[in-house]
Amino acid sequence: MEYGTTMDILVVGAGPTGLTTAVELARLGVLPTVIDKRAKPSGLSRAVGITPASLRLLAPSGVTERLLSAAPRLHGICAYYNDNHLLSLSFADYISKNNQDDFKTPLHCLPQDQTEAILLQRFTELGGGVDYNNAFLNLEQHDSHVCVTTSAGKFNFDYVVAADGVASNVRQCTAIDYIGYDLPEPWSIADLDVTDWLHPNEFCAFLLSDGGVCVAAPIGNDRIRLVSNSIDAQSALPVTLFVNHARRQSTFTISVRQATRYSKHRVHLAGDAAHCHSPVGGRGMNLGIADAAQLATCLVNNTCNDYHHLRHAVAKDTMTMTERGRKLLTSSSSMSQLIKPAALKLINRSTFMKRRMIQSILNE
Repeated sequence: MEYGTTMDILVVGAGPTGLTTAVELARLGVLPTVIDKRAKPSGLSRAVGITPASLRLLAPSGVTERLLSAAPRLHGICAYYNDNHLLSLSFADYISKNNQDDFKTPLHCLPQDQTEAILLQRFTELGGGVDYNNAFLNLEQHDSHVCVTTSAGKFNFDYVVAADGVASNVRQCTAIDYIGYDLPEPWSIADLDVTDWLHPNEFCAFLLSDGGVCVAAPIGNDRIRLVSNSIDAQSALPVTLFVNHARRQSTFTISVRQATRYSKHRVHLAGDAAHCHSPVGGRGMNLGIADAAQLATCLVNNTCNDYHHLRHAVAKDTMTMTERGRKLLTSSSSMSQLIKPAALKLINRSTFMKRRMIQSILNE
């Protein structure tokens, strides 16, 4: 199938995954229909980290340049054990610039709603739009098409992309198993306007002796995002924080699950509809962006049979890595209380280990 071929494709969900799918399809000559059950774009922000891999994938559409203009540019990463600052990683010192990249730093943080707004703006410029307040209800697959029922009526499409999140209705209607488990402990998030934050240009991880973890990411001028494996991320932070305004504070449950298959006939899963895991490593949204870019290419090139094999193993490896990291970081055993601060100090003294750690964090 050649670029520019007419296809009727429905994308369900207008989060980062769905909008990336829409932008990439439109860029390649196929303008999809995008629906979302929400009345309007979300004002909430979940994911924040945008990796170099995502920036490369979004560059051909012109989205990357806008993300770089909007997102704070991080200079490095630091780690604490309780309130002791034991590790500093500078991107400039340990990442060599790829000649094909034009990124000043390899990691950027931007509230998810702003990322979505940039993607939606580009999709609109390419001739598309999102039909909000239109919920997916059901579907029936046929040899030549998919009959989809939404709150607006019944319509036929050549393909359906499920980008409707962890509780994907599309996945459930397609009877694809979503295997895994839910973590028993609550996690929390806080989006705060602050004054005189200690690390305005660094991503910070605070490891606590009781097995607690709190990460802090700058997501704007005097604005940070906290995430913790506790019911109150702000209280979990072991250093002084001057808060001017709390934009959002909430708790959530982490699921670690993956769909047994990413494609079933003419329906394809992407992002959280296909996989979900802990926020350790900041991979969730970026995995969804990669799914979307790959799926758009497969749809346009008529190679959808390859999609599951190209993406399922990648997500499985990421889930294994993030779970291993989560268990290590949140361990409260006596041995871990000795190992964690010692490991941070050891890494801080080794140029080689610093470089490897940054590459692992950025998935480079």
